[in-house]
Amino acid sequence: MPVPDERESDLAESYGDQIHADTWASDVTSLGGNKYVTTWTDDATRWTKTVPQKEKNQAFPAYKALEAELETQEGRRIKELQTDNGGEFWSDEFSEHLKSKGTHHRTSVHDTPEQNGVAERVNRTLAEHSRAMLLDSGLPRNLWPYAMVHATWLKNRTPTRALKGLTPYEARYGSPPDLRDLHRFGAKVWVRKESAGKTESKAREGRFVGYSQKSKGYQIYWPDKRSVTVERNVRFIEDEPDSVEVEDVQLEGAKADRGEQPTSSTSPSPVSQPASETRPATPPPSEPSPSQTNQDDEEEESAPPEEPAGRGQRVRKPSKYVRRLQQGEGTVDGRTSAPPKGIQPAELMGAAAVTALATIVNVSNDEDEGMHFEEDEEDAAPHAPPPIPLEYGFAVMDHALLIHEGQEPRTLEEAKASPDWPQWEAAIDKEIKNLRDHDTYDLVEPPPNANIVGCRFVFRIKRDADGSITVRVPRYLRCAHTSRAAA
Repeated sequence: MPVPDERESDLAESYGDQIHADTWASDVTSLGGNKYVTTWTDDATRWTKTVPQKEKNQAFPAYKALEAELETQEGRRIKELQTDNGGEFWSDEFSEHLKSKGTHHRTSVHDTPEQNGVAERVNRTLAEHSRAMLLDSGLPRNLWPYAMVHATWLKNRTPTRALKGLTPYEARYGSPPDLRDLHRFGAKVWVRKESAGKTESKAREGRFVGYSQKSKGYQIYWPDKRSVTVERNVRFIEDEPDSVEVEDVQLEGAKADRGEQPTSSTSPSPVSQPASETRPATPPPSEPSPSQTNQDDEEEESAPPEEPAGRGQRVRKPSKYVRRLQQGEGTVDGRTSAPPKGIQPAELMGAAAVTALATIVNVSNDEDEGMHFEEDEEDAAPHAPPPIPLEYGFAVMDHALLIHEGQEPRTLEEAKASPDWPQWEAAIDKEIKNLRDHDTYDLVEPPPNANIVGCRFVFRIKRDADGSITVRVPRYLRCAHTSRAAA
């Protein structure tokens, strides 16, 4: 006889009339030595209780505790127990107890788990949810009982099709659940130390692993001690949301009759976090335990230190002037400037600049007369190479900049000098055409004695996940400093 796809019988009428039970075994022994869990699901409300166990035969004590709770707290008796043919439900002691209470024991036929489908489905759902929470939080796998119990807490407060959109909490208690204190499993928390010394930290960092079932508190896992305690004075550290890049933005200076407000920048502004969820500035470090390191975290191997190039080779210390160039604090002509986006300061005076300098015509001693570069006395070394003349320094910097393809130019002149200028030129033509099509400006004679707001191009490059260039975006924007001056 085939097993039907849909349930043929109706739900039980009230809480406790029928209980579905099944045992699930883990492949990892938990922090407290548990290896199994038994789930007890009510048929009428689909309310589930998950009980971690060290041995399979502990299902009978768990059932008696559930039975006593229903009789004392709800004034109800379990009328029917639905299980599979597992030995933990067929012990002589278990069978005699059910007979003494008048409880019917229904079992599924061998090799037919579909007849115990409610309990089987619950175990699979809880196992998948707990595995996902452990992977997302990065916590060790031996915390799986806490993840299973927390997944049960979430299931009892999640709408289900079996109850036509109601939650098991509503079906049991008659009111919707309060989820204002809902937090992500494994979230970092600060726990106040009530007896901290005068010079000690006032809080410790831990991880949230669920709500206490016996008291109004949070279960906190301490990675350094490999233990879980119940705490009350807890502050959660919520992760900051990732900034989202705005793809479609309002064109600069678009007229107001289109019903859209012009934007002053194409770059997105970061989303601010509420004060209560702001990450503390200097959190105290916490060292992972040996078991956590072995099970989950794989430490990155650091590269071995580089050995000197030659035996007894003297390392020449760069001068203050060269250090300023390498750090991006100045240029060869003395002006302060920042390097282009995407180029590290050290790259500008690296091997490429040295190669470019070697191709420049040698400077004679006569040409170097009158040039002076400030240098620390401690940096002054005998037989130091002559300083780079002004005009040749520009050549070195220009060459170092031009060899980097696919970089974002800072000015129109840098874009023209870039190897990517044909692509930038086509993108600029498209931007100008877009501005004209949207009627964003009118050509008029400048009024006398007026501060004219200047404009400039801002160049941006968008890349895919592999780092390849997908599109080049030049934006024609007004200069912010001239706008403030005009105001």
